[in-house]
Amino acid sequence: MNMKKTIQVCALMIAVSGLFAGAAFAAANDQITTTTVFGGGSFSPSNKVMIKVTSTDSVSYQATSGHTTGGTRTMGSSSADPKIYWQSKEKSAAPADTTTDFSSGWTTL
Repeated sequence: MNMKKTIQVCALMIAVSGLFAGAAFAAANDQITTTTVFGGGSFSPSNKVMIKVTSTDSVSYQATSGHTTGGTRTMGSSSADPKIYWQSKEKSAAPADTTTDFSSGWTTL
């Protein structure tokens, strides 16, 4: 993934993380690939990007994202460790599932 795409994915992760942390949202492991509504406004991920989000209350979240066509990295973050991390994935595969443990196989961006 080139630097421009990496920055776009990072910006997307930051925006989505903030949206989920501030919203009253509870889900087991939602996947966002099309337009969805948060707090009265709509949000749509970039073309061919999948975002996976888990949230147990209005302040805790875990999120990962990645391109489902051509991308070879999963980006991830959580409320427990709000840095942005990445890990390699198979080209065009879905991003890794959400996690709060970025200690194994993840690299700080």
